[in-house]
Amino acid sequence: MTVRIPVASLKDVRKFYRTSDGKTVEALKGITFEAAPEERLTALIGPDGAGKSTLLKLLCGLEAADAGMVRSLGSSPDPDDPELLKRIAYMPQSLGLYRELSCRENMELQAELRGIPAAEAGEKIRELLVLTGLGPFMERPAGKLSGGMKQKLALAAALLASPDLLLLDEPTVGVDPLSRRELWNVLKERRKARDMAVVFSTAYLEEAEAADNVILLEEGEIIARGSPQSLMEAACGRTFTYALDGLEPEESERIKRRFMLTASASDASSPWLDAVPREGRMDLLLIPGRTPELPDDIDRGRLSPRPPRLKDAYALLTFKDEPGADSTLASMEARPMKVGGGTAHGKGTEKPLVIARGIRRVFGNFVAVDDTTFDVKPGEIFGILGPNGAGKTTTFRMLASLLPASDGEIDIAGANLKSSKSLARSLVGYVAQKFSLYAKLSVRENLRFFGRSFGLSGEALKVRIDDLLREFRLAEKADFQAGSLSLGAQKDLSIACGFIHNPKIIFLDEATSGADIAQRRALWRRIVRFAARGAAVVVTTHFMEEAEYCDRFLIQDAGKIIAIGTPAEIREAAFGNEKAESASIESAFIEIVERKRLEREKGGRE
Repeated sequence: MTVRIPVASLKDVRKFYRTSDGKTVEALKGITFEAAPEERLTALIGPDGAGKSTLLKLLCGLEAADAGMVRSLGSSPDPDDPELLKRIAYMPQSLGLYRELSCRENMELQAELRGIPAAEAGEKIRELLVLTGLGPFMERPAGKLSGGMKQKLALAAALLASPDLLLLDEPTVGVDPLSRRELWNVLKERRKARDMAVVFSTAYLEEAEAADNVILLEEGEIIARGSPQSLMEAACGRTFTYALDGLEPEESERIKRRFMLTASASDASSPWLDAVPREGRMDLLLIPGRTPELPDDIDRGRLSPRPPRLKDAYALLTFKDEPGADSTLASMEARPMKVGGGTAHGKGTEKPLVIARGIRRVFGNFVAVDDTTFDVKPGEIFGILGPNGAGKTTTFRMLASLLPASDGEIDIAGANLKSSKSLARSLVGYVAQKFSLYAKLSVRENLRFFGRSFGLSGEALKVRIDDLLREFRLAEKADFQAGSLSLGAQKDLSIACGFIHNPKIIFLDEATSGADIAQRRALWRRIVRFAARGAAVVVTTHFMEEAEYCDRFLIQDAGKIIAIGTPAEIREAAFGNEKAESASIESAFIEIVERKRLEREKGGRE
């Protein structure tokens, strides 16, 4: 841009929506801010339902404000203005792709809609598809691309008009670390070639840390705004780390679980708001007004200050002092945790609750999963990680008896899936990545339906529903239609339905995708407590830090297991003994996957 004008300006902007059951919701409540010309990269963060997507739609003119003023690049966004289509591009969460059309055809359609001449469009399409790594897949239908490839195709389509302002709605949600890095590399290249401003929403606060300007939204209002460094000042003096290195495995496990179970605003006995396992230590965040106290049986000498991160500032800025909100914490924590066989929670010599032996799944000529073997013991939290298209979902669906294995054997709590599928299903709780409940039934009716499906009835079912409504903070929404809930509340309801019959095994497929930090931490506390009672938990996730919560996890690529072990063992496999302690799981994940791919490429050439 030759004239330096504000990237975006909003003044007293309000936006209302009417839900399916006739209620009026105020999505934006008098929003006012201006992204200055020098603030070329603006991040929108906040919990689900905060108003991030609504704000982006207003900036590109897809929706109009009910009150107030909206300006994008100094002008009122008008979707019927052809010049706007050239200056502003928008990539929605839904991606806006046509599944039946190829990558090239999707791009050609976007070029036509944006008024780009065919001769000019052809060269741009080829350039962008090569830049995004989609050159070899130009003729592949969009519906047959992996999740990461779809994200990159949608980004390429948004970049087609070389916009002055690019609006991205959670462009990396549900994308593995490799694809996420590739997507941001594409953006960096295009921003180097053109002075392009970007406004993006994200659930990955590491991405927001790279922005010039961060806007934190909650319930339709801005509660904080500034550079990442200025926001992090809110956490100064409140961030600590507890070293676990050198401890015996049992002691390390005991301390780790204790911090994780009690770090919550609802636990009056703990001064910690957050406790996150990371690289052989616990990263702790102190509740405002509290002092960094530790129980007598935990060595204080291992506690030391650490620099704050944006995640810490986010947790503090959205902090609400709600004592007693997590009503089932005390009762579940009070149940004894079994320790034996060298590890906690009974993860010793007991017979595994999940056994997969040589499982394989073939679709036509395509082998999605090949010769996969592992088991999950009682009390164990086991993760399945891998890049998009690696075979994780297929493996997961076979374990949950939603898809039959082509070969191999799967036992669930002693029930073989080939001969006793009904019995196996009765012992399992399953939470799908996408909302799959009954949208027109109320929250309570959904819980009642799933409870009855698993044999609960009468007073026992009523008590269980009331407990879950309270624990998942859905009591005030018990009579709302499930389809009218925010995505975060829908996720909570899905998990509550999966837990309703106290299953021996819980399968969680990307359960924290799209959730904010508070929701993710609350879910992991529930998972840890669930495992502490002797149940097995199998999870998939794209948040690499969440792999640290797992006792063990596997990394899968091209349908095969390429690494399996504890977080420490995975880091050691990636970097050796010397570098392992300071390495993140994400860096270890990338190292292992890239190394294996290079080996396959080399083997293919030979």
